[in-house]
Amino acid sequence: MESDQEETLEVQEAISLSLADGRDPEEEEIMLAMAVSIACASEEEEKRRVLDNDANDEMEQLDFAVAMSLSEMSELDDEPQLTESEALFECQCCSDDRCLLAEVFMCEGSCMFCKECIKRGTEVAIGEGKTVIDCFAACSKVIGDDVLRIVLPGQVFEQLQQHRQMEEVEAAGLEDLERCPACSFAIIMTETEFTVLICGNPTCRKETCRLCKEDSHLPLSCAEVERDSVTQARTHLENAATEAMVRECVKCNTRFLQEDGCNKMTCQCGATSCYICRKPVADYSHFYGQGGQPEPGKCPLYTDNVKLHRNEVKEAVQAAKRQMNPGDLNGFTSNNSDNDFDSEDDDSDDGNNADYEG
Repeated sequence: MESDQEETLEVQEAISLSLADGRDPEEEEIMLAMAVSIACASEEEEKRRVLDNDANDEMEQLDFAVAMSLSEMSELDDEPQLTESEALFECQCCSDDRCLLAEVFMCEGSCMFCKECIKRGTEVAIGEGKTVIDCFAACSKVIGDDVLRIVLPGQVFEQLQQHRQMEEVEAAGLEDLERCPACSFAIIMTETEFTVLICGNPTCRKETCRLCKEDSHLPLSCAEVERDSVTQARTHLENAATEAMVRECVKCNTRFLQEDGCNKMTCQCGATSCYICRKPVADYSHFYGQGGQPEPGKCPLYTDNVKLHRNEVKEAVQAAKRQMNPGDLNGFTSNNSDNDFDSEDDDSDDGNNADYEG
């Protein structure tokens, strides 16, 4: 570019000299045209050079972009790709989207669930007495046995099968059908002289009375067992009534019962206690006097012990009844009220009363 400019300058100088020398005007025009042509050629050359430089820059940028793209692709190729066994899916029950596709379980409508949802949902359904496990996504299809056999523990699946079989047997309306109350075993027994059902299930083997449906009680009859049950229930209530009234020394555990007197009790062993709250006391500061106003944390010095014992017995008997099997109370008539125990055992530990002073 510098050489072209020098040539242009030389032409211009030559033209100037020719004008100064008085040369022919035609020659001057020719010389001027040559100078213009050279100048234009120089400009075109400069433009081509600029375009070539721009093109080179674009090529360099394109090469750089291609190199970066190839580098990124190489890095992606180096990253570990999930295999088919590592692919994930979303459980349609718990919505966990990190479940392995290799561990998917489906209902007959192709709804996808994780193993834990199938197991937990099926066990709940069995507990509710269901024998057909509906799809947990409510697609109107069911969970097939091929899935349940894999997911459920063997014992649970066997239990489900037994429930189904029992439903089929009961739906058949068979006569003389006897069923074990502890499992789903059932058998037809036409012989009335055999009153005991021995379960044929190897994991059960329970023996049940066919008449009262309770545990086998041979050689006793059902009536004898019922009477014995009533006796045991009454004994249990009587013991509860006694324990409600009788006190024990806080030191030597001597049992005693007080009919009247002050409520500060002194045992022969020297221990002192309160007859009302049954706690050890040091002196009379624990009590408030007869006819006095009740005070928080203190007990009355004198009370009507007959009324006190009656209330204690009533509460104890009611509590004992709530803990008993309702069937054990069937033998009690309406006359067997809590009042039956009000005056019982009033003298049960009277011999120990001499050991105490009130």
